Amino acid sequence: MSGIARWIRHALVLIVFVAAAVLVFSAAWKAPATTIIGVGGDPLLAIWFMRWVPFAISHGFNPLLTDYLDYPQGVNLMWNTAAPLLGLVFWPVTDRFGPIVAYNLAETLALASSAWLAYLAFGRYIGSTVAAAVGGLLFGFSPYMISHSLGHPSLTVAFTVPLMLLLFDDLFVRQRRPVLVVGGLLGLLAVTQLLISEELLAAEAIIVLAGVAILAALHRDLVRPKVPYAAKALGSAAAVFLLLAAVPLAFQFFGPRRVTGSVWGINSYVSDLLSFIVPTRLQALAPPAAFQLSDHFSANVYEWSAYLGLPLIGVLAFAALRHGRRDVVRFAVLMAGFIALLSMGPLLNVAGHTTPIPVAALVLGLSPVITRVTHSRLLVWAFLLLWATLALAPIANDLLPGRLTIFLFLFGGLLVATLLQQAPSEPRARIAVIGLTLLALIALLPRQPFPSTPAPLPSFMTSSAVNQIPEGSVALVAPFAYDWRLTDLMLWQAESGMRFRMPEGFVWIPGPSHTPLPSPLGDAMAKIATGKGPVPVSDATRQDLRNDLDRWRVSSVLVGPMAHRDQMIGFFSDLIGRPPVENGGVYLWLGLGSP
Repeated sequence: MSGIARWIRHALVLIVFVAAAVLVFSAAWKAPATTIIGVGGDPLLAIWFMRWVPFAISHGFNPLLTDYLDYPQGVNLMWNTAAPLLGLVFWPVTDRFGPIVAYNLAETLALASSAWLAYLAFGRYIGSTVAAAVGGLLFGFSPYMISHSLGHPSLTVAFTVPLMLLLFDDLFVRQRRPVLVVGGLLGLLAVTQLLISEELLAAEAIIVLAGVAILAALHRDLVRPKVPYAAKALGSAAAVFLLLAAVPLAFQFFGPRRVTGSVWGINSYVSDLLSFIVPTRLQALAPPAAFQLSDHFSANVYEWSAYLGLPLIGVLAFAALRHGRRDVVRFAVLMAGFIALLSMGPLLNVAGHTTPIPVAALVLGLSPVITRVTHSRLLVWAFLLLWATLALAPIANDLLPGRLTIFLFLFGGLLVATLLQQAPSEPRARIAVIGLTLLALIALLPRQPFPSTPAPLPSFMTSSAVNQIPEGSVALVAPFAYDWRLTDLMLWQAESGMRFRMPEGFVWIPGPSHTPLPSPLGDAMAKIATGKGPVPVSDATRQDLRNDLDRWRVSSVLVGPMAHRDQMIGFFSDLIGRPPVENGGVYLWLGLGSP
C-alpha cells in the first residue's frame, strides 16, 4: 500500500474516533458554550486553567504562578493540574469561543487522539487495520478514560502513553534508530507530558521500570547486550528533558508557594479487588444491583477506572493462552498483571473495605507461579521494590495507584488487537472469537447521556456590567471556596475574562491544602453557606472581619447564586454598612478600598 493510501486509511480511523467521542459527549455538544462535560468542581477548575494560560501570557504574567487565586500569597501552579500546554494549544478556541468550549473540545479530542495514537502504535505489531483500531478503541474509550472525562482533561489527553510504548520498544528492543534520535524524541515527549500532567509522566516512568524488569526476566541474555545503547539514549533523553524542563521544574521545587508534605491519604485512591469485575454507574449496561458494591469503592466516581468485566477478562485470558508463545503477548500479559496489582495500592481493598493485607503479600503468594512462567524471581523483587516506592517514598507516594489503570487498558488493547488479527481461519471459531470480543467491548459502553452540567453562570459575569469592577482589583466572591465542590466562582472569574483577583479558590497551596486557610471572614462565609448561620456581626468580631478585607485588599464583594444567599447578603450588608446593588444575578458592593 502506498504512503498516501496508508495515511488516508489512518485519517479515516481518526474520523471514526472523533465521531465516537462526539457521540459519547453529545449531551454537552448540543450547547457547548453553556454545558460542561462532567460533574462537580473538577471541570470548573480545568476550565479556569484553560483561561489562565492565555490570559497570563497575553498580559505578561508568569503562567506558572498566579495571584488571581489565594490573593495576595498566590499559587504555584506547578503543584496543581494546570496543564499549561493544553491552555496554550487551545488558546485560539478559548479566545474565540470561551474557555467552556475549549474545555469541551479538549475532553472530546482527548479520547479520539489517545485512541488514534494507540491504533498507530499497535500497527507496529498488528498487520490488520481493523484489529489495531479495535485495540485503540479499547484504550481511548476505556473505563479509565470515561471516568476521568468527568473533569480531568490532564489525565485523558494521554496520547503520550502509546508513543512511550513505541519509544520503549526502540530503546530496549529494536535499537535500529540513531541513539541520539531516540533519546531526543524521548526527552521531547517527556517534556510534553510534564506540561500536561506531571503525575502521568511519573506513572510512565514507573511503568517503564516495570517493563525493563519484565524484559530482563523473560530475556536476560538478550537484554544485557542492549544496555550500552539504552544507557546512551537515556542519557541524551535526560539532557534534552533537563534543558527544556529546567525552568518549570526549578519553579516548582525552588520557586514561591511550594507545596510540601503528602497531599493524599494513604490507600485512598486505589483499585478495589472487585472493581475489575463490578461495573460502576458510568457503564451503560451495569445492573443497579452492582452499584451496591461499586458505590463503596475508594475515592469517588472520577477514580473508578479499573472495570474490565468478566467477558473482557475471559477474552484476555484466551489471548494469553492461545498466543502466549509470542513475545509481545507474554510481555503484554505480564505488564497487565503487574499494573493491575500496582493499582491496588499498599493494602488490599475488597468491596470498599480496606483490609490489613498488603498487596505485596498477594505477589509473594503468587511468586512460585511467576517464577515458573518467567524462570526468574526478578519480577517478584521488581514488583516489591516499585510497590514499596509508591507506598513509602516521598513524592512517589503522592501518585494515585488507581490511575495506573490507563496502562492496563493499553496492554489490554494490544492483546485484543493481537487476538483479532490471529483469529482462527475456521469460520465458526473465527465468528466465536470476534463475537466474544464484541460482547466484551459492549459491556464497557459508557452510559448515555454522559453526565454533563449546565454552566452555573450569572449573566453579570459575561456582560459589560462586570467592567464596574476595577480591572485587576480584588473581589471577595460568595460562596467562599471552603470546599472542593465550590468552584463556581472560579468559572465566573474565568468567564469574566479574569477581570478580578480573589483571595480564595480550589487549588493546592502550602499546608498542604486545596482550600483557603482558615480566616475569620472565610470561616464566617463558610458557616453561612453550610446553613449554620446567620453570623451576627458584633462589635467584638467586626474588626477581625474588616481586618481580613484589608489584608486581602478587597475593593468589591460579590454574592452570586448560592444556598442561603439572603443570609449572606444580610451578613455583608451589616459588615459593610450598606445594602448591595443587584445586577445580572449578582449582588455587589463596590468601592470598598483602593484597587
